[in-house]
Parts: sequence; structure tokens; C-alpha cells
Amino acid sequence: MGNNKIRNGFIWKTMERFSVMGVQFLLQLMLARILSPEDFGIVAILTIFVAFTNVIAQSGLTTALVQKKEISEIEISSVFNFSIAVGIIAYIIIFISAPYIGAFFNMPHLVLPLRIIMLSIFPFLYNSVQISLLRRELKFKILFLCTIVATVLSGGSAIYMALRGYGIWALIVQQLLYSSIICILIAFIQKWRPKPVLKLKIIKPLINYGSKVLGTSLVNELFVELRTIVIGGMYSASSLAFFNRGRSFPDLLMKSIIASMQAVLLPVLSQRQSNIDTLRSATRKSIMLSSYITWPLLTMLAICAPAFISLVLTDKWLPCVKFIYIFCIYFSVWPIETINLQLYYAVGRSGLVLKIETLRKFFDLVALLATMYFGVIWIAVGAAIVSVLCIPLYMMSCRTVINYSIMEQIRDVTPNMITTLLSGVLAYMISYIEIGNLSLMVLQVITFVLIYYALSNTFRLRAMEYLKEYVRTR
Repeated sequence: MGNNKIRNGFIWKTMERFSVMGVQFLLQLMLARILSPEDFGIVAILTIFVAFTNVIAQSGLTTALVQKKEISEIEISSVFNFSIAVGIIAYIIIFISAPYIGAFFNMPHLVLPLRIIMLSIFPFLYNSVQISLLRRELKFKILFLCTIVATVLSGGSAIYMALRGYGIWALIVQQLLYSSIICILIAFIQKWRPKPVLKLKIIKPLINYGSKVLGTSLVNELFVELRTIVIGGMYSASSLAFFNRGRSFPDLLMKSIIASMQAVLLPVLSQRQSNIDTLRSATRKSIMLSSYITWPLLTMLAICAPAFISLVLTDKWLPCVKFIYIFCIYFSVWPIETINLQLYYAVGRSGLVLKIETLRKFFDLVALLATMYFGVIWIAVGAAIVSVLCIPLYMMSCRTVINYSIMEQIRDVTPNMITTLLSGVLAYMISYIEIGNLSLMVLQVITFVLIYYALSNTFRLRAMEYLKEYVRTR
């Protein structure tokens, strides 16, 4: 797999994620101004079940398709048909359970919306294998075009419906249209079609690998959504909306970057899994570059949060600012976690990933149980503390796999951390100037960027040199 193909793949994947992030960001801002926090809180509950069903139905097999060096047509079609079968069973279970789910949340009106929004899993399942095949070949340009078209069309429809007074149905239709449009576009472009075959014996190795990925994904999804379930059950829908809105901005930012890294790192590292020196070099550069890029973005988001929320979402959403602060800390460790996990997946250590994530989620559960009765803000604080304290869990096995120790990883990212903190403190001081929100945001961002660039040059950060080298090779 040539370097040009790898770079092009990363560029197109990054363009896809950031373009979608930008469009979704604007759409969510428009919808947040029109709809109430309660509407977003209700839809947050509904999407729990969509996310869980997608994870279960895919069973980790799509990741297995990307990781395996060689794959046959029978294996691909068997994976597809297996996922569809599991998806149908899962939908039937949710359909029957809908009244009980509504009763649990004390929202009987959830039944019909839940049954409708769950239909969105089938388009996703249909093209999940096709997307995996595109990822194997690093054809992210196709994904970029399909995703941006689906995002714009579905988002535009949601805004129209929101303006017409359809409330939560605007968000439900957005989900349905997005999954359907992207499915149709990818199916039209990607010529692969499933065959009526399901040979479990042939895909057993994929299931063995994928089951551990599934376990990891379920553990992750469970504890991401468990907080939503607890807040939705114990507190108001608006409290859940402020929690989710505060989480959504750093989440959207980080997932766009992390998704680009995951999509490219897994196939690239998988191809190089037999060369330890190459794996170590690629992992080290990825950790330095990702922290150099993501930490400043999270810091600028936190600094600008009060002015940004007041200006863009109106003051009715100001309670979410404190959650933005907390989740910027929560997501700051994601680049290091993700790169280490992709390394373990690439060398076939999916069982190790499951063990790490299970132990991490045990601490998450302890923190949730300890904070759930003290208010929503303490639930968020507990999650952030666990996120930071558990980072050694992800780093420690890297020494065994590629001889890259915890202390080496810490030394590699410490200059980026110091530079980010110094720039953040100086940019934050501008908030004491009494000027309009827009002027304040612009001034804070410009100040941060200039200081960050100046300090990067002064300290001669290796991550900046890697970034310049990468740009020069384009």
C-alpha cells in the first residue's frame, strides 16, 4: 500500500468527516434555535436503541473485513446476510418492547417514534459491508461525496419540518432520510451486491475476531448511553438535553478527527503488522500529530464556549456551557486511546482491546454509581475524571506490542500539552475585555492561534515538523 494512497485516503477521509461535521454543526445550530431542549432530550433517548441495534447487528464483522488481509466473495456475502438477519431479530425485539421502554422513561408517547426511528438501522446495515470494502481500498472520496449529499438533504428536510412545527418528528425524519440516502448513493456507486449465501463455518474466524470487537463496541456503547438512560430516567428531558448538547460539540469535533484516524490507521497498520519498527514509527508520529492538532481545538472550544453558545444558540442553551468545559477534558485523551487501540486491532489483538475497555468501563460504572444522585453535573465530572485517570490502561500494552512504553508516550506529548496550556491561558485572559460576543470569539481564536504557532516554533515541536513535512510531500 503506497504512501500516496495512504495520504490521499487520509485526506479524503478527513475531508469527509470535517465537511460532514461542518454541515451537521450548522444544521444542529439551526434546529437548536427552532426546537426546544426537551425535543432534543427525547430524541437522545430514542437514538440509544438505534445505536445499540447497529452495534449488535454488525457484530464486529465489518471491522474484521477491513482487518483481514485476504477476503473471499462467500465470506463477504455471508457477513452481509448474517448482519441483516441479526438486525431483523433486534428490530422485532425493540418493536415489541417499545411500550415497556416508554413506561420506563415515563413517556408513553415514545412508542411510535421509537418504532419508526428504528427502521433507520436497515439502510445502515445494507451498506455497512460496502463501506468496509471501500475502507479496505482507502476509497474515501466516494464516502466523502455520498456522506455530504446525504447530510445536506436530510438536514434541509429536518429544518423545513421544524419550521412547520413538527417537533421531534423533524429529527426522526432527518435520521431516516440520512441513512436511506447514503445507502442508495453508495449502493449505486459501489457495484458489489450480496449473494444469497450464509456459511457460518467459513466466517467463523471472522466471527471469533469480530465477537471481541462486538464486545468492545457494546461495552463502549453501553457506558456512553448508560449515562443518557440514567439522566433520562432520574432527571428532566431538558437536563438531558443540556448534558448532551454540552457533550455534542467536543464530541462532534473529536469524532470527526478520530473517525479519520480509525478509518485510515486500521487498514494501514494491518498491512504493516509484520514490521515492528514501522509500526512503532507510525504509531509514535500519529500520537504526536493527533495531540498537536486536537488539544488546541478543544482548548479554543472551551475558551469560546460562553460567547459562542449565547451568540449562536441563544441564552436558553447557556446551561450547557459547563458541560462543554467538562467534556473538553473528557475527550482530550481520545487521540492517545484511539491510536493505541487501532494498533492492537491491527496486530490481531482484539481480545486485549476487549479486556482494556471492560476494565475501563468498570471504573466508569463505579463513577456513575457514585455521582448519579448528586446531579447531572457530577455525572459529567465523574466521567471526565475516569477518562483521564484510565489513560495508562491504553498505553501499557504498547510496550509489549511495539516496544513503545508509557513514559515514551508521555514524553512525546508533553511539549504539545505545555504549549496548548500556555496558549489557552493567554487567550482566556481576553475574556475579561468587555466587547460583543462575536468580536470576543474572533479575538480569542486569533490570539490563541498566533501564540500557539509562535510557541511551537520557539520550542521546535517535533509534531509541527511532522506536520510541515506532511504538507510538503503533498
